[in-house]
Amino acid sequence: MKAFKPLIPSFELMNRGGSHSDYQKRTSKEGKKKERKEEISSHLKQKRKNMSTVLSKVQAILKKIDNYVKGKLSEDEKDQLWVELCTSEELIDCLELELLLSHWVKMHE
Repeated sequence: MKAFKPLIPSFELMNRGGSHSDYQKRTSKEGKKKERKEEISSHLKQKRKNMSTVLSKVQAILKKIDNYVKGKLSEDEKDQLWVELCTSEELIDCLELELLLSHWVKMHE
């Protein structure tokens, strides 16, 4: 009669101890952990991408504010800037600060 050959290598059983069902439980848990790590990693990549997009938009608005203070915007660009500024008090605060700093620099030249 031939000897029974286990489905998994015997060193796995010896190194970790336990039966085949214990091995399946461990690998199932490890698989779930791996899936969760991949899910979190994917979520973080998406968050970084979104943050990058938001930062780019804010930088563009700050550049428009700078150009507005320097008088470099057309009337249409000014109108578009005001529409964007109305979406956030923080952006209006940035404009106010930029205007105050510009005024201060002119006074001390």
